[in-house]
Amino acid sequence: MNIAPPDLMAIERSVDTARRELGKKINRRRHMTRLGLGTALVGMSALGGVGAATAFFPPATIDMQGIVKTKYADKFIACSEAAGVETVILTGRSAAAVLEGWDDKDPDQYTVVESRFDGGNQPEQAGAISACQEKIAAEVHEPIF
Repeated sequence: MNIAPPDLMAIERSVDTARRELGKKINRRRHMTRLGLGTALVGMSALGGVGAATAFFPPATIDMQGIVKTKYADKFIACSEAAGVETVILTGRSAAAVLEGWDDKDPDQYTVVESRFDGGNQPEQAGAISACQEKIAAEVHEPIF
């Protein structure tokens, strides 16, 4: 049996087909990531004062970044942790990237925090974050963000 090796055009067609299929898979994953990020951004409005959090397609966990005044960061973290929301202070490049989105916020006066929500009960946890924000603001008689 003599089988001729594939010509260059056949190889290119095979590679193009594989590239297209891989691109489709990557785009699907990007789309799902965008949905997850969109959900996190909507949830971030709870820290920003809007107090609304709607999940369109919640992933297993949602990481949400926001800012609080540095002098209230510890109170905010303690309150959110007591409500069952894992919250940490971000530093370095991660914090700088978040602060870039807030034009009028001085990095010396504001701390970047990240809260991690469970996708299954994200609305309740976002509500707990809003409640913490309102509770601390009522105690100190000023907004904490």
